Amino acid sequence: MTFQTTPEAIKFISESQFIDYDDSFSLSKYCSQLLRSKEHERDGRDIVIRVRDAWSRLQENTKPIWNDLTEAAGLYPYLDTQNLSTSALLRYEYHKSPFMDDIFLHEEQQYLSVVLQSKKSVVVSAPTSFGKSLLIEEIVASRLYKQIVIIQPTLALLDETRKKLLKYREFYKIIVSTNQSPDEQKNNIFLFTGERVVEYEHFETVDFFVIDEFYKLSLNRDDDRAIALNQAFNRLLKFTNKFYLLGPMIKIFLFLLRRSLI
Repeated sequence: MTFQTTPEAIKFISESQFIDYDDSFSLSKYCSQLLRSKEHERDGRDIVIRVRDAWSRLQENTKPIWNDLTEAAGLYPYLDTQNLSTSALLRYEYHKSPFMDDIFLHEEQQYLSVVLQSKKSVVVSAPTSFGKSLLIEEIVASRLYKQIVIIQPTLALLDETRKKLLKYREFYKIIVSTNQSPDEQKNNIFLFTGERVVEYEHFETVDFFVIDEFYKLSLNRDDDRAIALNQAFNRLLKFTNKFYLLGPMIKIFLFLLRRSLI
């Protein structure tokens, strides 16, 4: 089978009970062409992810080809290391998190991690499958900042984040209520909604903050919570201009104060 479009390739992968040698080779050839194109690289990466999901339905002799394409796509967490060259193994190890055990970052995550570790602010608009939230834990695990505020839109998300970050409680006190005071002996992570940041009376200093679903800062949305989120954003900017804003793929631009981007 010859593949001409990405939807055609995706449909073939999802509907095939078994991907034989010829079809797998043809699909890998098409995927390779996409990965070599800056304009279509994302489509190539999407196909690689879908093939990895269909790994058990793939002809065994073609798996090394797809392993190479997985590396070419920068998807290091999915690599089969037994079939990598020495140079590829070095690149694989480079993408291993230095702060979290047995966690590997894909190429774009690794790039953003390096930027964040250099204490620069980052705004990320990417699909759900990108792994934006993992970078929050990467920052916490690195212990780069002492006082961190994490804003998420719902209590359910905050509780999910709290559970993930409990492993760092020897170094950080995790604060989830406006009635809690910061620990003066160790560092603190404040897990709040925008409204709670506005209400909280015990901030002495903030070194870094995160806003999940930052597009909700837009006052053009029919959402009363946007005002509170903007108030929270403005309050945190008075402490620090180091932040990580993350959200889904959007078609709007967020304009920030010049001083917040320094």
